[in-house]
Amino acid sequence: MVRNRFLIFIVLAFAQLFSQTSVEELKENPVYCSSNYSPYPVPKGVKYTKAPAGYKAFYISHYGRHGSRYHYSSEDYDYIYHALAKGDSVKALSVTGKYVLAAVKILRDLAKDRAGDLTYKGGKELEEIGYRMAKNFPTVFKKNSVIDGYSSTSGRCILSMANFVSGFKSKIPSVQFRMESGKSSMTFINNFDFSLTKGDGESKELSELWSKVSTEHFQKTLFADTSYKIDFLTLYNKMFEINSSILAMEENSDLIILDRLFSKEEKIARWKAQNAWWYSVLGNNLVGINTAKPILKHILEKAQKAVDGGVSATLRFGHDTGILPLASLMELSISKTGVSDLAQLHEHWTDFRVIPMGANLQIVFYKHHSKSKPILVKILYNEREVTAPIGCSEDCPKPPYYRYSDFMKFYLGKLG
Repeated sequence: MVRNRFLIFIVLAFAQLFSQTSVEELKENPVYCSSNYSPYPVPKGVKYTKAPAGYKAFYISHYGRHGSRYHYSSEDYDYIYHALAKGDSVKALSVTGKYVLAAVKILRDLAKDRAGDLTYKGGKELEEIGYRMAKNFPTVFKKNSVIDGYSSTSGRCILSMANFVSGFKSKIPSVQFRMESGKSSMTFINNFDFSLTKGDGESKELSELWSKVSTEHFQKTLFADTSYKIDFLTLYNKMFEINSSILAMEENSDLIILDRLFSKEEKIARWKAQNAWWYSVLGNNLVGINTAKPILKHILEKAQKAVDGGVSATLRFGHDTGILPLASLMELSISKTGVSDLAQLHEHWTDFRVIPMGANLQIVFYKHHSKSKPILVKILYNEREVTAPIGCSEDCPKPPYYRYSDFMKFYLGKLG
C-alpha cells in the first residue's frame, strides 16, 4: 500500500510538471498558443535519474515527429492572399491591412511551393536531438553498432530521419544506420485518419469553446471598412495557423506584422478550443488512441529482439497523429488526465507539450553486469523523464525505472 501511494505521488508530480498551464503563463509565452506548430522545447538543465548500481543502457526504442515545417496547405496561402487583395481592390483594407497584404504576398511566394516541407529550422531540431541521443547514452552505441531507422513516406519525415542521423554521426561516426521508408513502414508509423473521429471534434463542449473565439480585434486591425462582406472566421483561422507556422521559418523578419493581428486574449481563447479539439480526437478518444496499437506492437516486438541480442536502437519518424495517440495509449504522465470539463482542460493537458514540432519518445533499456538481475526500462518524452502506471510485484525499482517484464506485461495488455 505504501509503495502504491508512492507511485501515485510520483505519477501526479510528473503530470503536474509537464502539463499544468495557467492563463498567466500563456500570456507570458504566447508562442504556446501555436499548438502543434510550437517549436521543439530544447531540454536545458535536464538531469536524469541515475540508474541503479550496476546498470548500463544497452538499447533505445524511439518514435519521433518530424521537425518544424511550413504550413501544410498551399491552398491556404492562396486563400488569404486573394481575400486580402480583393478587399484592397475595393479600398476596404486599413493601413495595417495593406502592410499585411504585402507581407502575405512575400509569405505566399516564399512558402506556397514548400507547403508541408521541413524547414531549415526543423532540420536543425532533429539534428540536435540525434546528437544528444548519442551524447546522453554512450553505453548503448559501441563501435560499428547497428541502428534501424523507419520513416513515414512523407518527405519531411524522411528528411527528419536524415538530419537526425547526421547529428548522431557527428558524435559517433562509426555507427551503422539502416534506413527504410515505404508502404511497409506506413503499416506501423501512422494509421490515423481524421474521418475516424470527426464527430468527436464537433461536440457541444467544443462548439462552446470555439464560440468564445472573437475576431473583433482581427477585423478592426485588418479592415478600415468593417461592413465589408467576407467570411471573417475562415480568414481568421487560416491566418492564425499560417502565422503560427512562421515560427518554423528562418526568413520571418518581414512577416512579424501578421502576429499583430491577434491579441493575447484572442490567441488564448482560440488555443483553448484547439487544445480541447486535439484532446477530443486523439488524447482521450478510444478510436483515435487505438490507431497507435501498430506502433506499440512494433516497439514491443523490436524490443524483445534487441533483448535477445540485436540492434542498438530502433528509430521511427512520423507525425503528430502518430505520437499523440501513442502517448495516450501508453498512459504517459505527460498525456494522462481524467479531466471531464474541456473548459478546464488547459490546466492539466496541453498540446504544445505533447505534440510540438520534433516531439519524441525514447524508451531506454538497461542491463545489469550480472545476468541474474532483471532488465530495466526508463521512458523519456521530449528528452525528459516521464512515468507510466506500470505495476510491479517484486524487486521493484523506483520510478522512472521499471522492470522490463512488468513493462512488457502492461503494454502487451494494451494490444488485447
